[in-house]
Amino acid sequence: MSRIYFGLALAGLLAVLINACAPSTPATEPTLISTAVHASLVTDTPQAPTATPTATTAVWKITPSVVVVYDAERWTFDDTQNQLVWRGSPACILAQNIGRGVPENWQITETEITLGAQTVLRRHFIDAEGRVQFLVYHLKGLDYLESEGVLLLVPPTDWETCAAEAENVLAQVREAS
Repeated sequence: MSRIYFGLALAGLLAVLINACAPSTPATEPTLISTAVHASLVTDTPQAPTATPTATTAVWKITPSVVVVYDAERWTFDDTQNQLVWRGSPACILAQNIGRGVPENWQITETEITLGAQTVLRRHFIDAEGRVQFLVYHLKGLDYLESEGVLLLVPPTDWETCAAEAENVLAQVREAS
């Protein structure tokens, strides 16, 4: 059933996905577990990614005060949803997090990582079947991104590659000038 939701997300219905996945007020908070419990789902702390500059770069304005420089040959900007879609998989989407919650039987793992010059709290959201459904990155020191974060929708298979690509982009987050 979650594949249907991802299909809707790919059709530009991200809001429908989030609202369908979670009640507006969950009965209980999802279980927060340590990364050690789900070591098979969470890769070892990655090396800090660095973007490979190309001749084609663009800027995604996440908020009025925060931007990301990205490689337009690897990512497509969807201006109707204000999100980036990885050309390697249309199910790999970086978007603003609207934070509606998740079903109570989902689990959340947290890891603090470094992306470029930023310290980031990375949260994996794992459904009841043990599949990673999406990740949220909270970037420390950037008002909106610290509280709400950036949402990464991942494909049902090979989510690790999607996350690595997204982390290369998020390493380029900076305050707008």
